[in-house]
Amino acid sequence: MRLELIFISLLFIFQNTSFAQKEKQNCTKTYFKNGKLSTIECLPESGWGGKAYAFNLKGDTIGEWSISRMHMLSSVHFSFHANGGVHKADYSSHPDAGIQWYRSYSVFNEEGLRTDFWEMKDDDRVTFIQEPLEKPVKLEVPKPKEPVKQEVIACAIIYSSELWVDNRLNIPIKITWQSVSDSTNKGEVLVPKGKREMITYFILAVQYDEPLKGYRLKVSTVKGKELDNVKLSKPLIDESRLKEFKKGYVYMLEEK
Repeated sequence: MRLELIFISLLFIFQNTSFAQKEKQNCTKTYFKNGKLSTIECLPESGWGGKAYAFNLKGDTIGEWSISRMHMLSSVHFSFHANGGVHKADYSSHPDAGIQWYRSYSVFNEEGLRTDFWEMKDDDRVTFIQEPLEKPVKLEVPKPKEPVKQEVIACAIIYSSELWVDNRLNIPIKITWQSVSDSTNKGEVLVPKGKREMITYFILAVQYDEPLKGYRLKVSTVKGKELDNVKLSKPLIDESRLKEFKKGYVYMLEEK
């Protein structure tokens, strides 16, 4: 596996290096607390033909997604465990101005094993993996064993309500969030000064709803000192991605 990883990494670097001669790659990376690479998302300046990868602590690839901002609109949103490893990966894709769409949702434990997965597309039903996988593999979804039950699920469209924070303070901050109904569903996001970042989201089968109702937020400095003299505004609504069944709720973070 180590030799395979080295070969894949060299191939990935070679491909990016040769391609970079023609077009610049914009890459975003996250890391485990021990400094090892956790995720990488690379998108050419043209806006299409990008890739996103997630890794475990051993450096093995545990997930791979195609991302694009042109022709095919595709993206993946990660949330993380306390050790910096991927906890959840929410992927969606649909053609620009097309009616087809696809969405998948993967859950990983702290060792990088995928423990849950579902997918849905415009002409199919939702499929699930209930049991943990023994080792990281490329996603292969088995046929559902209870087709009648799955047909009921297929009728529901999944609506994603996203919680965004716009940092209007003069310093970078850290947002720590936790679900009010599930104490294991938590994470933290760094928001640079003057920037807007998505913190988390929740999904419902029939409607959107204000995400701040379902999460507790703590605002602190990057070093962890909690800030009490700040407030969140009423949300501004971003409806630019309703075709993807996503709605953004943007909260301005300002001094009291």
